[in-house]
Amino acid sequence: MSREEPYLEAVYGELHDTVERVGDISLMVDEVSVENSPSGYPPLGDSRDVTVFNSPSRSSSPDSFADEVQGLTNQEAEKLQMTVGFNEIATQRKPGILVFLSYFVGTVPIIMILTAIITASIPGVTGRDFFSLTAILVELFLIVGMEHISERNAGNAVGELEKLNAPMCQCKRDGQWVTIAARELVPGDIVALRGGTIAPADGRLVGRGLPILVDESSLTGESLAVTKARGDTMLQGAVIQSGELYLLVEKTGADTLFGKALELLGKTETKGNLKQVLEKVARLICGVGAVFSVVLMFVLVFRDDVPWYQAFAFGLALLCCILPSAMPLVTTAVLSTGALELSREKALVSRLSAIEELAGMDILCSDKTGTLTLNKLVIDKEEIIEAPGFSKDEVLLYASLASKQENPEPIDKAIHEAQPGVDLSPYKILQFVPFNPLDKRSEATVKFPDGKIRVIVKGAPQLVMKMLGDSSAHLIKEFDFAMNRQAERGLRTLGVAMCEATVPADGSAVRTGELEFLGLISMLDPPREDTASTVDKAMDLGIDVKMITGDQRAIAMEMCRRLNMGTNVLGEEAWSGEVDLATKMGGFGKLAESANGFAQVNPEHKFLIVQSLQEEKHMVGMTGDGVNDAPALKKADVGIAVAGASDAARAAADIILLESGLSPIIQALIVSRCIFQRLRNYVVFRVATSLLLLLSYWTTAMMRVVSPPLWCLLLLKVLNDVSMMATSTDQVVASTKPENWKAVETLAISATLGTVGAVACIVFSVLASPTTQEHTRFWEAWGLQPLTRSQLNLAIFLLAGILIQSVGPTSFNSSSLSPFAPLFCCILFTLASPLLHFSLASLYT
Repeated sequence: MSREEPYLEAVYGELHDTVERVGDISLMVDEVSVENSPSGYPPLGDSRDVTVFNSPSRSSSPDSFADEVQGLTNQEAEKLQMTVGFNEIATQRKPGILVFLSYFVGTVPIIMILTAIITASIPGVTGRDFFSLTAILVELFLIVGMEHISERNAGNAVGELEKLNAPMCQCKRDGQWVTIAARELVPGDIVALRGGTIAPADGRLVGRGLPILVDESSLTGESLAVTKARGDTMLQGAVIQSGELYLLVEKTGADTLFGKALELLGKTETKGNLKQVLEKVARLICGVGAVFSVVLMFVLVFRDDVPWYQAFAFGLALLCCILPSAMPLVTTAVLSTGALELSREKALVSRLSAIEELAGMDILCSDKTGTLTLNKLVIDKEEIIEAPGFSKDEVLLYASLASKQENPEPIDKAIHEAQPGVDLSPYKILQFVPFNPLDKRSEATVKFPDGKIRVIVKGAPQLVMKMLGDSSAHLIKEFDFAMNRQAERGLRTLGVAMCEATVPADGSAVRTGELEFLGLISMLDPPREDTASTVDKAMDLGIDVKMITGDQRAIAMEMCRRLNMGTNVLGEEAWSGEVDLATKMGGFGKLAESANGFAQVNPEHKFLIVQSLQEEKHMVGMTGDGVNDAPALKKADVGIAVAGASDAARAAADIILLESGLSPIIQALIVSRCIFQRLRNYVVFRVATSLLLLLSYWTTAMMRVVSPPLWCLLLLKVLNDVSMMATSTDQVVASTKPENWKAVETLAISATLGTVGAVACIVFSVLASPTTQEHTRFWEAWGLQPLTRSQLNLAIFLLAGILIQSVGPTSFNSSSLSPFAPLFCCILFTLASPLLHFSLASLYT
């Protein structure tokens, strides 16, 4: 049954949607004809005889199950094709080489490239600076390569969707069956469907063939196949497992579910919040550095008579030395380590920057079926309503006798599981009539241990109550009220009745008494055991969990009530009226904020929910498992594909869960907040380091004090950035609230640390420089000989390195030495730095 179909007056209309979601098609109620229950036919291979189909014997030819349908002529198809186009979705993909080159387009890469070219082109005092050229280009390609590798597997949702398209199909043209490419289909075409084929377009089932068993897991994420018959809708990409019917094509190309999904995917932004933050930090550093560099250029030209081109090269080189060029590399290392930690929590990360967004997530839109619930029908014994004179256990026992014992369907299986350990061997099943869509009930003739023979009927409550005798007439009104009350709570009900019978020689049971009503059995797809506690934990962490489901509003409200999530649920009536009005007035975001859940949603609604909440400045997470969830998953700040999700949902998601339920999401959330702390600590370090290098070198240059060559700053920056990769394993405490960058606080801390370090470096340079009068007295006060220029450069280099590392402890709050490998690398680089500097200094001084 389509989610867009109207809510049927009889109970079946309410029952079917959720029962179908858990793989059961066997529960129907009376007053609903077979034509009104399009998915109500039994699975193929069942023992029941369904004569409504008038099915001919199966054959390899499509005409073996033909109805009086002729399809289109080739001429008609060509005219329609000129109007509606081909049955395909045009997608634009950027070539891989262009994707790689795009990493070189940005403030930092462009400045680095210009600096490398200019420093190598303009001769200095010691000649052309090819060392800086090599160092800058090596650093640039290393950073770009790492960033490209970390991001290349993200954003494959479109490709996964396209893989599901059926390439060829059997179509009826000019009254003849021909094999054509699926892209040639137009609305009005007739396509043959049988086991092993894929629906090539959206349409409606027609013909008089066998009902088909359809695998829609790639579309809905539901693992159980569903049965579809004449009049049912089919969606492009559904796989036919068995049966034979026609498909009357109604929608092709961009008008299909695939087309709409791809259109919505095309509207999504893929740039993550972390990338935007890092770009802002880079622009800030570049802006401040550019101002200082320009001032220094003018001073060198007009005060020191340095040629303008050399001053320009010097200023540009200074700017390059303070750029956070290694920031993507270090953040990738931190995020990669975090992704490994998340994998231990059964969460795989497909887009690294999503970890940062998960830490800041404040709203989680969670799918109900399979995530909040078990995705299986369960009978709650406390909800059984028994008739006078019978117990709840007796109602269950008799219902079990009227259920399939071998290979039970989901409802029958739920009945058996509700009474484990019950011995049915004393009861002998003489006859059993499985569920029939015409009668909407199952029936069993049973010989009881006392020797009496009784007929037990189990089926749709309204149907069973109409079969009751006069002795139970007084119960009808009472149980009808109870049934409606259960339906309002979203509970599915079954009626159970019994009467005396005999079995003549011909073997057919004959009822000898009136049917007596035994009671109502209520069923529900229950919440997982840990869902309620997990929702409470999420709320304690500042996360507002909102339920999203395609089920009826009553079902969603009942589930929200059981999970203490509130009962303000938007349903079908809201989508058609209140939501449309709010959307036109631009106020749907406020409506979505106040809602506890959303019922009877379709892909467009999911996309709208996410988009509207984002417009209200929320960081939104979204769970999903089917193709129809892909647009919303892609649009969400954090798209989460639940366990067992379709390939398209996995490709569109940022995080893929390997374990069912909501609990893995909350565990991943806690880990992500620890990772965020490490990222923020590194950003503080990076900004403070750039400020320290800029202020110290700029001030000493303005004061004409000896300072190391610019390539020393470049080397110092790179080595310290590499050593700071140890922050990826810091021991930090997760926040109890959603994280955000707190720009003012972060910049204030960075400015304070950077300025203090710069002052220390400037004071040492002034006192120790041979160009000042205090030079000799400074070293004599320490009982040392004055340093040579090379030795002084090395001393300043080491001092700057120590001061930079003094900023680092804001990130190292570990009480142990657990991150041994990163710390070892840090020590190694610290020891290697002066040796490398001394070797290079001897060549350049």
